[in-house]
This record gives sequence, C-alpha cells and structure tokens, in this order.
Amino acid sequence: MGQSQSQAQGDRPREGGERTSPATAGRAALRAAAHPDGDIGKSHQLRAWNYWMMSQRSGTLSYQVFAAGFSLAVFLLFYVGCDLYGWRIGVLCTFGANALAAYVLHMMVDHSVKSFMPRDAPEWYMWGGRAVFIGATYLLVRSLELRAIYLKL
Repeated sequence: MGQSQSQAQGDRPREGGERTSPATAGRAALRAAAHPDGDIGKSHQLRAWNYWMMSQRSGTLSYQVFAAGFSLAVFLLFYVGCDLYGWRIGVLCTFGANALAAYVLHMMVDHSVKSFMPRDAPEWYMWGGRAVFIGATYLLVRSLELRAIYLKL
C-alpha cells in the first residue's frame, strides 16, 4: 500500500525521476518506431491521424487547400510571365496548341518506352528513358503542329 496516487493511476517513473502517463509513453514509443531503419513501409499505420496530415488518397482538407494554393501560385506565375510580359516558351506553346493530340500520343509513347524499361533499372537508365519519352512525345506533337493538324473537341 506504499504507492502514491500517481503510481496507482498507472504512471511510470522516467529517467530523471519524472512521471509519465501510459498514453504519453505510448506516443513516444510510436514516434520512436515511426521509421525503423529509414523504412517507411508500414509507418503510416503507426502515425496518429490529425487535421494537418496531407493525403491525396483520403482527400484531407489540408491537402486540398495546399493543392489549390499551389495551383493558384503556378497559374499566377504563368499569367504574369505570359500574359503581362509576353514570354513564350516553344515547348509549352507546342503542347498547349495541340493538347489533345499530346494527351493521346503520350499514352502510346509511354506504352512503347515502358516496354524497354526494366523495373530494377539503374537511375541513369530511368532518366534516359524519361528523356526518350518526353523527346518522342514532343517530336510527334511538333510534327503535327508543322503540318497544321490540330485535334479539337
């Protein structure tokens, strides 16, 4: 019967003689185990959900607000640069003038390039494949633009 009231409630002494509740100790253990050895595979199951977590899959409010703000900032950047200052970037003009053709062609080019890309490819091979993908898509859309062929709805 020599227990104090805090020990009777389940508190455990810390290193410096301080007391901690089981809930605080549990949260500390979860934080310590959040990313064992840098592996983040199952750490999402250990994190406590809160209002500020950003998840595209679950559509959290913080993600939607951030995505809307980021999209608005990029739009504003292009509006100021292109509409107010008159800047033109050839690649963006080509893809913008024939966006539907670029959308259709990029899926076909992606399928073709992906068949030559192994899943365990080294980084330089991955970047080379990405360059081939972007370059082939651009050349196809540019050839349509030079022939004045535009897909429209």
